[in-house]
Amino acid sequence: MDLVTQDYWNQSYEQAQFGIANDPVTRWLDRYLPSQPGSVFEVGCYPGRYLAHFGTKGWTLGGMDLTPRTESHLLPWLNHQGFQTRSLLQGDVLSYLKGEPEKADLVCSFGFIEHFDDFLSILCLHDRALREGGTLIVTTPNFAGSIQRTLHERLDSDNLSRHNLNSMVPSRWAVALRDLGHDVIFDGFFGGFDFWADRQSRNLVQKGGVIAAKVAARAFRWLPDHPRTSPYCGIVTRKR
Repeated sequence: MDLVTQDYWNQSYEQAQFGIANDPVTRWLDRYLPSQPGSVFEVGCYPGRYLAHFGTKGWTLGGMDLTPRTESHLLPWLNHQGFQTRSLLQGDVLSYLKGEPEKADLVCSFGFIEHFDDFLSILCLHDRALREGGTLIVTTPNFAGSIQRTLHERLDSDNLSRHNLNSMVPSRWAVALRDLGHDVIFDGFFGGFDFWADRQSRNLVQKGGVIAAKVAARAFRWLPDHPRTSPYCGIVTRKR
């Protein structure tokens, strides 16, 4: 079951501006990218911030997303940046993966599997688009860690409800992917400490809490990676 309607994503992305991601995810990602670029396929690629980051590294970009403007706007924008592209389509990526998807050297998703009850099945579908010897990279936010969960329960509950907290255990992802013939390079948490919140109705105390949490995040960003505090989960594997 999908925990978020497509209408929500369409409305959320109506005013989205295209750009190139430069954040804790890309800094973590760069530690694990293969030195030789090839083809990449992003599951749920809109609005393409991470695809664009791959483009700066010389990768040939592909992906699929149901969000309108994927083909009509995102694809031309990526080409305008001088990035090489292949299949970048608007469509149901899960149905596509269940069929006979075109294989890529690297398959990835960023903040995708945690929006489903059957997250492990969704994760395993990524494997269908990956070549032997290829790299799989998946991340989600870590709202399940005790400190992160408390902050989101009290200050960002609407956003929290759109996420499956049971999915935020990378060691479980590792077990499923090993069964598919993957060697696990990294599974864990990263990003130091951070906090962000989506839009929702809040009382004055909650509004003050969001401001305080964001100030604390800037002050304590140096904290070491830990399941209780780090804002992201991730896994990197290589398919045998």
